[in-house]
Amino acid sequence: MPVRLDHGEVRRRFKYDHELRDTYNHVLAGGKWNHLMDQTHIGYFDWYPPESDIMPAVADLDLDGVTGFGVSVDGDSRAWPGYYLPPTLPTLDSITRLPTYLDVFPRGLAEAPVTVTADQPWVTIREGKAFSASPRDRRFWIDVDWAKASVGKVTATIAVKGDTTISVRLDAVRATPQQEKDARGAFGGLAGAFAVPVTAFARSVPVGAVRWDTIPDFGRVEAAMSIFPVDAQSFPDPTRAPRLAYPIFLAAAGRYRVDLVTGPTLEVIPGRKLSVAVWLDDQPPEIRTVFTPEDTASQDFLGAKHAVNTADNARTMTFAIDAKQPGRHMLTIGMIDPTMVLQTIAISNEDPKASYFGPPILDVRPAKPGQPVLPWAIVRS
Repeated sequence: MPVRLDHGEVRRRFKYDHELRDTYNHVLAGGKWNHLMDQTHIGYFDWYPPESDIMPAVADLDLDGVTGFGVSVDGDSRAWPGYYLPPTLPTLDSITRLPTYLDVFPRGLAEAPVTVTADQPWVTIREGKAFSASPRDRRFWIDVDWAKASVGKVTATIAVKGDTTISVRLDAVRATPQQEKDARGAFGGLAGAFAVPVTAFARSVPVGAVRWDTIPDFGRVEAAMSIFPVDAQSFPDPTRAPRLAYPIFLAAAGRYRVDLVTGPTLEVIPGRKLSVAVWLDDQPPEIRTVFTPEDTASQDFLGAKHAVNTADNARTMTFAIDAKQPGRHMLTIGMIDPTMVLQTIAISNEDPKASYFGPPILDVRPAKPGQPVLPWAIVRS
């Protein structure tokens, strides 16, 4: 959900940015480094900077007499009331045990007191700090007491009551003992898309001196993986090439989408078309190539896709895998060409929602003694 800023706050921050610029130019070292921070940087819309900083467009709303409250839910850009279909929270499951949340905000200038209750005893609700800049917004964290929930899928209704009532649906899935066993030590859960950090492989297989190795602090991740040496020969058969294997848990049989987020590398070694392979268990590899005859112009320097890739500092390559049965599987990434840099693996059974950082990392492996729990990872003991 985007941060909600009132227009006065937008103007205040824009003004503060200019005050900071003037401090660097005229105050720092007595003005010795005047013009150090002259370059404009707010309001870019193409490669070239604007002639002057452009404040984001804002509009003032006349909210006098407007009352009531609105509700938004985790993972949805909409707010209620205003839509025919009722709001639905992301499905919770007992393997990952991630909570979810809903936000309540006044629609006008007046306070909008509400109560938030659930119709099932296994739902827990606690109020936390709102993400918005507005002090009148409220966030309610929704979780499940799994000891009270039945095995399988259960449903609850959360009522947000004020001058009216907005009902929010919550689905939860409690795993069977066999599912709990299969998921232990793997990535994944019973509901929703999930990500796998590329450095969390169960097995790395080198071939001779050619290997996958880490690049710390790359792109959007703590560490990426790439082939070393960087000028290694290509491997036409990925099953006999350096490869990385990741244990994953899939809740159901069927086709899954695998998004491999890579670095936006160009064809730096002539003839190396940046190919890589992905496969599940012992199934045939699926090979994808960046610089195909059809796509080279778009992916190459100053091409349409290159502009997006460099802005994101990432390129996404999409694969498909077929799970013959639910449960534990091994996902393998095999090298074909060097200079391919892996950032993240994202897995879903439907088209994923647009997101800069992608889905959460659902790690059901036991935490090692003294191992820090990273903010983007859910590590279960």
